[in-house]
Amino acid sequence: MSGTAPPSFICCWRTADEGAPWQARQRLHADGKDAYHITLSGAGGGNPGPDSNHKVFYIDGNLWLHNKNTYSFKFFTPESDGMQVTFVVSGNIYFSDNLFYLNQNKDAVAFIALRDENVEDSGNIYFGDPVFGTLKEMNAFMYAENNSYDVNLDASGSSVVKVNGMMSAGNQIDIQRDYGDAHTKLIVNFDDRVAGGEVELPGLSSLYSDESGGGLQRRS
Repeated sequence: MSGTAPPSFICCWRTADEGAPWQARQRLHADGKDAYHITLSGAGGGNPGPDSNHKVFYIDGNLWLHNKNTYSFKFFTPESDGMQVTFVVSGNIYFSDNLFYLNQNKDAVAFIALRDENVEDSGNIYFGDPVFGTLKEMNAFMYAENNSYDVNLDASGSSVVKVNGMMSAGNQIDIQRDYGDAHTKLIVNFDDRVAGGEVELPGLSSLYSDESGGGLQRRS
């Protein structure tokens, strides 16, 4: 994979009515309408720093998508061709809050959890909020080299969970959705934009869907 970026690649900020960036205010809707914005440095020329769009980011350690003051995050970039980034994590990925795109047609993000040979518990994706059960919607392509697990999806806030993108694992996807008399509805809407060539994810753009039925093949 190529196109890596420096560590200080992302900043998280609030919408214009939220005051100074250090004032944490609760945003407690899970539909994305008041989601905290996640921006990329240099994207569209509107943010300081080097351009971090269309890059692969390598993280040595765990990655959390979590904030106790909000239920939702939204990737936000002013670029007309959208935002496409890939996160490769040597460790685990924890999704506790919702993630949305600004542009459903142009934006795309991939999260890849790889095993760390020195850490037994690694290469996994943990899906759900362990305390509040606030995960309802995830817009992303997700791959765990090891396993994908559910976390507290029996909570009332996660009674219906929607994934727009892809869930995959090298070993197994272990999503428990039945708890006594309760059942969590999981909806997975497969996003075929990468396979169809509509968007390219950095580091994964050398793959395409083989129409002959032979699966994914590398471009020549």
